[in-house]
Amino acid sequence: MDNLIPAGVSLLSAVLKSEGCEVCCFDTTFYRPADFVTGDEARAMTLQVKRTNFSELGIHPKPNAAEADFRALVAEFQPDLIGFSVIECTHHLALTLARAIADYRPEVPRIWGNVHATFAADRIIGAPEIDMLCVGEGEVAIRALARALAAGRRPSGIPNLWIKNGGVERNALAPLVKLDDLPEQDWEIWERERFFKPMGGRIWVTGTFEMNRGCPYSCMYCVNYPYHGTRLREIAEEKGYIARDAVAGDYRKDTIMRMPHLSPEEIKGLQRTFPLYVKMPKARWPEILRAEAPTPEGDRVYAALAQEYTERHG
Repeated sequence: MDNLIPAGVSLLSAVLKSEGCEVCCFDTTFYRPADFVTGDEARAMTLQVKRTNFSELGIHPKPNAAEADFRALVAEFQPDLIGFSVIECTHHLALTLARAIADYRPEVPRIWGNVHATFAADRIIGAPEIDMLCVGEGEVAIRALARALAAGRRPSGIPNLWIKNGGVERNALAPLVKLDDLPEQDWEIWERERFFKPMGGRIWVTGTFEMNRGCPYSCMYCVNYPYHGTRLREIAEEKGYIARDAVAGDYRKDTIMRMPHLSPEEIKGLQRTFPLYVKMPKARWPEILRAEAPTPEGDRVYAALAQEYTERHG
């Protein structure tokens, strides 16, 4: 994933520590499967941002597979609750990690939270790797859950939690929290490297802060990718552009929509050449059109144009 300190996870850790719990975070940010490209790297590859190089700061991908390191950490830490913070494009990664510890103390709950658990709850709750979902805000729910587990009680009746107990106990949503009532974020769970974020062609030390939550508007163009919970998702399913059970990936790297007037390959071609159309004169558009094609010739033309673009515009 990308480098940006997650305020939500940091807050949940602070809440748990205020309850006397020990917290350990397994961060997948610097794990790189052979074919993996981060969102920041994908944006650089399509000329949307300048390239940056973490190795100049001595930051390198982790050498092992994430699943092996996760198994080792769980075996060492011996958690009594395992939480996964999941957005839609990390759905498959979360499943892979959950399966890697399938043989670890089956009585220990595995809970998923974040926007994917909130907006796709009905569609993912059936996965055997999931014992609970946090639907909506998690600060109050995680405190109640921790107290129940510490007291040896079976969790039940906790607002915002969907709990498997033979069936699925779908608890109601709690009132929204007041941000002023929340503790300060716990950043001690993150490694030093996690605070570096590429922006504007440079790598900055960053943090994430919440001034408010939510938005009063419902603009259709907002989140212009078919993630669960968006109007675009509903329209895409209605028109048959996307399968109902399809999991959307990272919008910066690929598309899962199959439209009769625009194929995924054509969308990717437009995505990588869009800055060229914007910055180069119209007389060059036929050449740029050739660069859209996902062929050796198209890649050759794109590489030449991208080099020219970079030299002129940085």
